[in-house]
Amino acid sequence: MTANKPATPLPWIDRESYVSGDSLIVAKMDRGSFETREQDCAYIVHAANSYPELVAALSQIATQPREGDIPQQVVRMQRIARALLAKLGEAA
Repeated sequence: MTANKPATPLPWIDRESYVSGDSLIVAKMDRGSFETREQDCAYIVHAANSYPELVAALSQIATQPREGDIPQQVVRMQRIARALLAKLGEAA
């Protein structure tokens, strides 16, 4: 579960020059070439639809119990995951 949720439920759909979700237009691209608008729409849809999974994965890493001898790499990964979750406004 993420703290940041869009007003329009996911998943969003790439419609080439606009992004839609739940039968509503979420974002409309009206500048640049068709290829630029198409690429921007694809990026927005991919990022928005991937966000909940990214937060879930980072949360799993950040909250792994530290029992016994933990390699420093794991400790660093947990710090990085917690820092990114904080930057995103999500609790670990």
